[in-house]
Amino acid sequence: MSSRILSRIFFGWAALVIAQVLASMVVPVKASTPPHALAWLLVTDFLIAGAIGFVASKSESAGWTLACALALIPLCIGIANVIGALSFLRIQRFRGDLCSSTTGWLTCL
Repeated sequence: MSSRILSRIFFGWAALVIAQVLASMVVPVKASTPPHALAWLLVTDFLIAGAIGFVASKSESAGWTLACALALIPLCIGIANVIGALSFLRIQRFRGDLCSSTTGWLTCL
C-alpha cells in the first residue's frame, strides 16, 4: 500500500474517533464502562477505517457514489446489531423471572 492510502486510512480513523467522542458528548450514556474500553474502541475503529479504506482504494467508483456505498457498510452492520439486540432482549424479557441478577448469568443460558 502506498503512503497516500495509509494516510487516508489514518485520517479516516481519526475522524471516526472524533465523531464518536462528539456523539457521546451530545448523547451521554449512563452505563458503566468495562476495563480497557478506550483501547477496544481505538482498535476496532482502526480496523473499520482500515477495511473501508482498503475497499475504497480498490474501488472503481469515485465521489458521492463511493461515499454512499462505503457508508452503507457500517450502517448495515449497525442495523444487524440492533436487530440482534432486540431479539436477544425480547427473549430475555420473557425469561426475566429466571434470569435475575441474584441467580447469576448461568441460569439464563
